[in-house]
Amino acid sequence: MIRTDFQKKGFQSLAVGMIAGTSPQDVTRDVLANSGAIRRSAFAKGESEYAVLTGCSHLMEVTMRIIVWNQSDRFILQLADDRAIDKDGKHSYDKYADSIEILAHIDYAKKQPAAVF
Repeated sequence: MIRTDFQKKGFQSLAVGMIAGTSPQDVTRDVLANSGAIRRSAFAKGESEYAVLTGCSHLMEVTMRIIVWNQSDRFILQLADDRAIDKDGKHSYDKYADSIEILAHIDYAKKQPAAVF
């Protein structure tokens, strides 16, 4: 997300937390120091319970916050301005969320060693 959608208009912040309901730790500086590569950031060496990503979507042209929970198929997409829903259609953010999931699977697959058959 940071490199594919938020890079052009503005990655704002990333925070991670260990237990739902607790205050997350802001790791934005760590991510920026690694050119948006979360895997190279120090906090990524451990496992987090949830992450809160905020930025301006180049694709949807709106500032948004995405909250994802580890080991879950749930996330929240919050918009700073809902005018884009009228412009892009009521299911545009469903499609956007689907594309996030597909990109995550592709990114994960690229990082895996090649299978030998």
